[in-house]
Amino acid sequence: MEQQEIPFSSGESNRNVVKVGDTVRKEPAENCEFVRKVMTELTNNNFNYSPKYLGVDDKGREIMTYVEGEQMNHTEISLDLMKQTFGALRQFHDIFSKSELKGAEETLIHTDFAPWNLIVKDNKLVGVLDFDDVKPGRRISDVAYVCWTFLDIGSTDSNFTEEEVYRYLQDLIKAYGYIDTSDFVDVLLLEQNRILKYREGRVEEVEEGDEKEYRKVLCEEIRKEIEWVKRNRENIDRALGGNNGVDDTRSLEISS
Repeated sequence: MEQQEIPFSSGESNRNVVKVGDTVRKEPAENCEFVRKVMTELTNNNFNYSPKYLGVDDKGREIMTYVEGEQMNHTEISLDLMKQTFGALRQFHDIFSKSELKGAEETLIHTDFAPWNLIVKDNKLVGVLDFDDVKPGRRISDVAYVCWTFLDIGSTDSNFTEEEVYRYLQDLIKAYGYIDTSDFVDVLLLEQNRILKYREGRVEEVEEGDEKEYRKVLCEEIRKEIEWVKRNRENIDRALGGNNGVDDTRSLEISS
């Protein structure tokens, strides 16, 4: 008896993704061979957050194990769960820092290690999804990006006060472990501009109307976040304290 196919709610990078029994099926990405190598290395190195790649079905779709849980809700995320995520990110980077897949770069980076690609169960991180855009790069690129998406850095709708953003930046970097944060702000701006460019491209994909206006609003919000980071560069640097992930009990003094 053929099992029922249950479509997942459409996401921007979804490729006709469906759940079949305890597996997930989706059309292969253009770089599917590389992605399969990434997922296989994660499995072989006991990265328990990744789905396992199981092969291809008779429709040519990739088969992966289904990760039970719910998509992370970043508006209600706890500091403990954020720290769990940074620990998982560290493990991910450490695995590929020793892999031939990284080429001449420091490691492989996920590029979208964000709440919408993370699965949670009972307030525990249980899954990391979507490896289609994994590529060689620097650890700090992922670290800065995840800090931005978790803390809504610079957002007018952030659930965190400015002081909390600075304090949690310290906590999250410490949860990740030793890393050079000397160019954190520059890298954060690069990541924000990367996503802005992507979002601007999304605006051009649709005709005039509500959807286009919504996408324009998203772009404008990112522009505001970029300007906030530029204005608060010194405060962010001071919050990180140049401690590179090492415990530092110095008081945090934020300039007005």
